[in-house]
Amino acid sequence: MLETLETFQKENNIKAIRYIPVVIDHQYEAPDFDSRLVRHIENIIDILLEEITRLAKKYVATDALYARHKRLISLRSNIDQVLLQLGQRLVADFSTQQKYEKNFLRLVQSIQQI
Repeated sequence: MLETLETFQKENNIKAIRYIPVVIDHQYEAPDFDSRLVRHIENIIDILLEEITRLAKKYVATDALYARHKRLISLRSNIDQVLLQLGQRLVADFSTQQKYEKNFLRLVQSIQQI
């Protein structure tokens, strides 16, 4: 999801589509997906904060962990926009073998047009 957010932000800046979503399941369509995703992101943020604190007490640099922490906070803050944009895009559905066979060629053609 973080890469999705970053790609959408870059697309807005350069006014070109660079991201073609591929679906392997339809969990993102569940009514409670947003809240489950936010809860998951918050759990990871909490773990990172604990690790940053633990390492800081040992005088170990935590720049990499802090950068991940910052990126996750940005993702959490923008999750609604990511899901909104996903809902407005053509999505390559690979959730079953039949859909994979049907949509793979379409995906390749879309990539070739970029």
